[in-house]
Amino acid sequence: MIVVRMCDRADDPVGKARHIGVLVHSLSISGPSLDPLLVFPAGSRYFVIEGHHRLAAYKAVKWDEPIPVEVFVEDGSKAALKLRA
Repeated sequence: MIVVRMCDRADDPVGKARHIGVLVHSLSISGPSLDPLLVFPAGSRYFVIEGHHRLAAYKAVKWDEPIPVEVFVEDGSKAALKLRA
């Protein structure tokens, strides 16, 4: 049996800041080598469902090029199930 524990860095602001700092460093050294953000389309907008720290890192370095994304095209209930898997 495999047990997966979801990590919520909201409970660990220092860990969250450290993780974003590592991502910023990676962007500064090698450019856009981070995994794409997973976004969900809702009307004319897109919402990040995975990759909030990567997005924060792009914003921190004032990234002015397109940010790599993967668009999740299933309905919201399937998106929630996929994130829990």
